[in-house]
Amino acid sequence: SEMRFVPGGSAVQVAGDASRQISFKEIATYAYKRITMLPDDMEPGLKEIAFYRKNGYLFCPGVFPAREIEIVRREVESLVKLKKSWVIKEHDGKTVRSVLNGHLHSAILDRFCKSERVVKPAMQLVNSPVYIFQSIVNVKRAFDGVQWPWHQDYPTYKIDDLMPKPRAVNCMIF
Repeated sequence: SEMRFVPGGSAVQVAGDASRQISFKEIATYAYKRITMLPDDMEPGLKEIAFYRKNGYLFCPGVFPAREIEIVRREVESLVKLKKSWVIKEHDGKTVRSVLNGHLHSAILDRFCKSERVVKPAMQLVNSPVYIFQSIVNVKRAFDGVQWPWHQDYPTYKIDDLMPKPRAVNCMIF
């Protein structure tokens, strides 16, 4: 069965079955209780912040339940079929590599990116308000297509986008 966003942003509905709706509040409540590295209030404690500052990352398994990831996966599957400038293809012009700033084009991805399960810990880690600078859904399969090595984007962000300081938090969700 297919999930779709219900206008008004209150739920995800199983297509063809109006009685089966999964509210984002229900999903958020469920995931909120399952975080294993963060306290119940969703803010990293001193131990997690120290770990982040020393190692440069914080791994938090179980933040998003499989059911919610499936909703997002299906949404991404529909987005990659669109012929839009923000759907980036490999050099062959056919294979989709990434969806840029999907949160601007999909209510589901917008809610996902702005979830307090992402935003609150990010704010705590940098000790300031945060905003989405960009979002990228990489759909490229491992070992297929052109590789891109790990790199530092800040020099480009500073010059092209006037990002004042390298205080970005990358949130990778997989």
